[in-house]
Amino acid sequence: MATHIAATFFVSNDPVTGLLETFAVFAVAFALRPLGGIFFGRPGDRLGRQRILVLTVLLMSGSTAAIGLIPSHESIGVWATVLLVAARCLQGFSAGGEYAGATIYVVEHSPDQHRARYSCAMSAATFFSFALAAGLGALLSFVRPAEAMGAWGWRLLFLLSVPMGLIAFHIRAKLHESPEFQAMLDDSASRPAPSLGTVVRTQWPAMLRLGGFMMLTAVSFYICSTYMATFLTKVVGLSQDLALFSSLISLSLATAFAPHGPRLGPHRAPPHHAGRRRAPGRPDHPGVHDRRPGNLRNRRTPSAPLPRRSSAGRVRAARRVTADTRASTTRGSKMAGRRPVPAPAGHSCFRLGRRPAGR
Repeated sequence: MATHIAATFFVSNDPVTGLLETFAVFAVAFALRPLGGIFFGRPGDRLGRQRILVLTVLLMSGSTAAIGLIPSHESIGVWATVLLVAARCLQGFSAGGEYAGATIYVVEHSPDQHRARYSCAMSAATFFSFALAAGLGALLSFVRPAEAMGAWGWRLLFLLSVPMGLIAFHIRAKLHESPEFQAMLDDSASRPAPSLGTVVRTQWPAMLRLGGFMMLTAVSFYICSTYMATFLTKVVGLSQDLALFSSLISLSLATAFAPHGPRLGPHRAPPHHAGRRRAPGRPDHPGVHDRRPGNLRNRRTPSAPLPRRSSAGRVRAARRVTADTRASTTRGSKMAGRRPVPAPAGHSCFRLGRRPAGR
């Protein structure tokens, strides 16, 4: 669709220059996405996620439909380009608050052990929306000639945002805030939220790392989803319907594989006792009594607690220790040539598991 937008809103003798101007307008909106996230993020923390999500979807659908309604450069001159830039900036500004707020809303409603899986649904939904747009564009390019697509066909893809926006507004108007958000409101009543300057001053390393990561993923995603169709059409020489169909295939694969992203990331190790029953009489300490091959902690360490025994068990253990002490005393006396001195029966220092003095 970039070639049709360039021919409609930019007048240039060189088609490549018109394409560069179109992609420049497309890139300007990304500079406003962080600002949109900051602008809509603070009211979302105070007023609620649901209200902000309703507002952002109206702004996104309205600005997208406005692009399809802007007259051409031949009709209103340079104002066509100005209106296109304004609509695209409003689209990017609202998208910054939309994606961040929707992701936070989904994560707050997800279970703790499945938050990565639920958050990947947002990426899958993004890939699916681009795949749907590529599929509709390929269908229109196949059934309509190139002249009709350049005149009015491309505008239908942008005007479809009106019914889709109304459906999203109807769904989001019935949403409820998460219990976690209610708990955050109760906590903020007693503890004021930090200012934006405090957050930037204390969290700037994490913000830079996250921003760099998102920059790499965004560049790779939009090269495949937006620029690749134009490259296949203008450089490789494919027809527009085949180029959009190839984008449909790649984006469909991305949609299918996005929910499996948490399996490739770091996993939190489950507790050592999860999924198995503890043997009777054994303490809940990993590796203390594990005699499996390859376990380096199969011997008792000084920090490991002693197993608990009943009173009868402690008496039997004391008697065994007393017998061992008598045997060692007898062997030592015979080796030294002295008459062994019998130890008194039921020596008090070994009764009930008490340790002798000096040990």
